Amino acid sequence: MTKKKSLVQLAEQKKKIMSTAAVLAILALGLFVIFLVIFFGTRSSSPEDTSQYVTRFAISRQFPDRVGYIALNADQVRLFVRGQDVTRELLESISASSTAADYPVDNLRYAVGDAGCSGNSACVAQTSLDRFDPVWQFDLTEPVRLADLEIAVVNRSDCCSDRLANAQITLYNDRETVASRSFQGDQATYLFSFR
Repeated sequence: MTKKKSLVQLAEQKKKIMSTAAVLAILALGLFVIFLVIFFGTRSSSPEDTSQYVTRFAISRQFPDRVGYIALNADQVRLFVRGQDVTRELLESISASSTAADYPVDNLRYAVGDAGCSGNSACVAQTSLDRFDPVWQFDLTEPVRLADLEIAVVNRSDCCSDRLANAQITLYNDRETVASRSFQGDQATYLFSFR
């Protein structure tokens, strides 16, 4: 009889343990959901207000490429307003958090072979490889409505094209963020449209 009684007690203890484990699993799942909400925030799925104006934009990067560098490099940046290339008229200035030797940031204004390209035969702009959180800042000569603007970033074609992967482009109206997009994958040209 004691053997039978101890088996019953053992079965009851097992039930209690399983019940406690289930409660703990539910609590852990609830805490995980709360963590996700706090960490990622509540993001709106609604599109940006395309009637806002853009006065400047920035390209930045915070994660290393496959070799471990955190740098930006590209062949050129082109601006289009309602389908017209207005890069030369609209791009007032370009600045960089750092610049690699022979890869000046102003090269982003020019296509390969343009007279203004300097420093290297590929007409590439690049930030220093030893600099964390590299940024290129682009100031416009006049505000442009977000819906009318397209930005093309031509990736470097001779090497290192993965250095734009996972970069971020952020558009501003003065200090207010108007829109933001990520560079997806390793592409020859990244086209950002905000219609």
